Amino acid sequence: MSDEADLIDVEDRFKATLDKFGRTYQTYSLEREINLAPVDDEEGFRLEQQHDLVKDILGDALSDAWPHHGLYPSFVGEPRDVLDCGFGTASWCAEVAEYDPDCLVIGLDIALHLATDFPENCSLEIADLNETITLASSSIDFVHSRFIAGGLSRYRWPGYLSDLFRTLRDGGWIQLMEWDLSFRSNNGEDDKLQALREWTRLYYMALDQSRQPAGKRLTQVTQLEDMLRTARFQNVSTRSIEVPTCGWDSRSKKIGEKNLANMQALIEAVARYPVLSRGLTDPATFEQILSAARAELALESAQPFLRL
Repeated sequence: MSDEADLIDVEDRFKATLDKFGRTYQTYSLEREINLAPVDDEEGFRLEQQHDLVKDILGDALSDAWPHHGLYPSFVGEPRDVLDCGFGTASWCAEVAEYDPDCLVIGLDIALHLATDFPENCSLEIADLNETITLASSSIDFVHSRFIAGGLSRYRWPGYLSDLFRTLRDGGWIQLMEWDLSFRSNNGEDDKLQALREWTRLYYMALDQSRQPAGKRLTQVTQLEDMLRTARFQNVSTRSIEVPTCGWDSRSKKIGEKNLANMQALIEAVARYPVLSRGLTDPATFEQILSAARAELALESAQPFLRL
């Protein structure tokens, strides 16, 4: 077989999709337990909306350090070479590339299905972040890593962060962002969030049963500061932002309303395949839990929130 034919075969393997439980997934990811979220238009729309939501959240919570472009902290300066891990729809990549046409933005993700429009100075590459990142050492000024925990093996985190440290130039920066998907009540009414608790239990159990080495542990996102220091990063700081899931907080009512739509879609998108494919519950019961959890996300009397 020729080299050209080999290349076409590889591309086809990454492009192939599978319809399962009413959603469309990347076949390659399901076979290797990488990205278990859909790659259909519905998920693409959610990710676009989540991108705008995150810009609002960070602009509100980090106003002193957050410039008008809303893409990365002002102290990062003007990076020439930027790496985005888990680009999804490539919204962040594209906006950075458009904001600064002189920079080069490299995006890594296992699936290209949701990225349809990006500038010439934005290069998107297929990569499994569970494997060694092969970019040259000291070649990147700023690394952006967002919402990749659901696709990363529990044992991969130390190596992943070490890879990113190696790619950074002296004086470079890294920004990691993940949802802590444990939903809480701001006013102590946690008993009103029983369906959300059950959703979190099922989803975390499903990821723990992944065929990835030692499964996947979303609780590790709360340990990122320690893991970054272990990977030799300096000047490490973390910020936990409490984000309402509906409009109960008058100070961030619009953010809560936007997050309601995002979370009502997210809890279905990320959990449907892993929970049902492992047989942790039947489809009818899953739908009942999902419906009740969505109602609890909107329950202003319980003041629900989660942490970013």
